Amino acid sequence: MHTDTVRAQLHRLNWLLRARVVEAKLRDLKHAVKAGFDPNQPRVPAGSGRTSGQWADGGGGSGGANDGELSPESQIAAPKEEPVGDPPEIPTERPSTARARTRVIKEAAKWLARATLKQTLGRQIGTFVAILEATGWLETGIHYIHAFADPPKSLEELQKAVSTPAIGYDVHHIVEQTSAEQDGFPRSMVDSPENLVRIPTLKHWLITGWYMMKLEAYGWRSPRNYLRGMSWEERARIGRDALIRFGVLKP
Repeated sequence: MHTDTVRAQLHRLNWLLRARVVEAKLRDLKHAVKAGFDPNQPRVPAGSGRTSGQWADGGGGSGGANDGELSPESQIAAPKEEPVGDPPEIPTERPSTARARTRVIKEAAKWLARATLKQTLGRQIGTFVAILEATGWLETGIHYIHAFADPPKSLEELQKAVSTPAIGYDVHHIVEQTSAEQDGFPRSMVDSPENLVRIPTLKHWLITGWYMMKLEAYGWRSPRNYLRGMSWEERARIGRDALIRFGVLKP
C-alpha cells in the first residue's frame, strides 16, 4: 500500500479515536452537571447565544490561514457579570471557518473563567478541560482558553512572567505605549520592566477595547482620550485599574 495512503488512514483512525473520547467525556460532563444541578442557579434562556450552552457556526466568515488563528476583531465579554450556566458544547469536527473556530474558543474560555470565579464547580471544570484537551482541532486554542481562566495575580508575578513567553499570553504595557510616546514620554519609560506584564491574550484584547470605549467615569470620553496630557502616575493608575477590572491583577 502506498505510504501516503497509509498515512491518511492512520490520520483518520486517530481522528476517530479522538472523536470517541470526546463523545464519552461529553456524556460524563452531562452527568457531572446534572449531579451538581441547582434549581435556583441563574440560567440564560436558550437561544441567547453566549451562555445558553449551544454552539453555533459563525457563518459567512472568511477562513483563516492557520489552525487556531485568533483575531482581536471579535471581543469577548468580561465573565464576572454573567451566570455560569452549563458548559458550551464543543464540536468534535473542526469548524470550517476561522470565525467559527474563534467562537468556540471564546465560549469555552468565558465558561471556564466564570466557573473558576464561582469556585464551586471543580468536577465540572475538570471534565470540561478533559474534553477540550481531547479535541484534536483545538490544539493551539486550548492554550488561550487555559490562559483566560487564570486567576488574578500580583503585580510582581505578572512582571516576572514577562521573561517567560508562552502561547496564549501577550506582553502588555500598563501605561499604553503609543499614547505615552505621543505625549513625549521616552521609550525607556514605556519599555521599563515596571511597565511590562504578561497577561492572557484574550484579556489583552478586552483591555485594548476598554481603552477605546466612551465611559461616564471619564466624562463620556474613552480612557485613552482622558489620559491625553496626563502624568505618568495617572496613566499607571488607570492601567492598573484596567488589569483589576478584567481579572488579571489582584486588587
